[in-house]
Amino acid sequence: RSRRQRQMCIRDSVGFRNQLRHDGKCKDGFIGMLDSNLENTEVAPQLPVFSIQHGGETFKVQIDGDAIYRDDLTGQLLDPALVRAARKKELDFFEAKQVWTKRPVDEARRKTGKPPITVRWVDVNKGDDTNPNIRSRLVARQIRQPGEEAIFAPTPPLESLRTIISLAATNVEGRAPHVRDPRSERRTQISAIDISRAYFNASMEDGAEPTYVMLPPEHPDHALGRCGLLLKHMYGTRAAADGWQQEYSGYMKSIGFVQGEASPCIF
Repeated sequence: RSRRQRQMCIRDSVGFRNQLRHDGKCKDGFIGMLDSNLENTEVAPQLPVFSIQHGGETFKVQIDGDAIYRDDLTGQLLDPALVRAARKKELDFFEAKQVWTKRPVDEARRKTGKPPITVRWVDVNKGDDTNPNIRSRLVARQIRQPGEEAIFAPTPPLESLRTIISLAATNVEGRAPHVRDPRSERRTQISAIDISRAYFNASMEDGAEPTYVMLPPEHPDHALGRCGLLLKHMYGTRAAADGWQQEYSGYMKSIGFVQGEASPCIF
């Protein structure tokens, strides 16, 4: 069944492409739809155009040397220059957050008995063909070995949210009533906080087994035989979710909150 669905998708995509060519909205060597002002204008592609055979059809794609970059969600080809810029921005973020410190690769084998954890890039276009917004994320690929237990961070159930809303909306007997004046500094309110790149705010625990990761080829120290010793938790490592849970829950308790017993996500 899945094979028939795939063949049908390919036939539909080829049909769409042929119709766009007929309408002058699509030309060989370009990705996406052309601006209406370029319909009758021949514009040379900036990158070399190569042919790829797939399903009996020939597709023209732009390739930057030997590199082909695709959207990890849609599979669409991405502009190599934009991908390189996005990856550099990610590596700059790693350095600014002091996610790792560089170490020789053989140190990982000496201290852990294993090679550094491999990494991969996740490239996604958060925009569209007209206004691309390439976001690149570097993630580790730590695979759970046979016999190792899975590690999960507590996830708040729906009842946790209902409890918070109920406590904010109800005056509990024996406690001071809620302040409803929106201008008061002591007012009761519910706030939603989105912490960007949360795991990178959690430091590795003292005494924990060191975690080494490979540096991507884009990093200048990759060619020097170095890897990264993690100082912060990294997406894709087994302990990252639990490390972030310990980080923020420890801070909440340090400023006076009491962690819930039925749901550790409520304080």
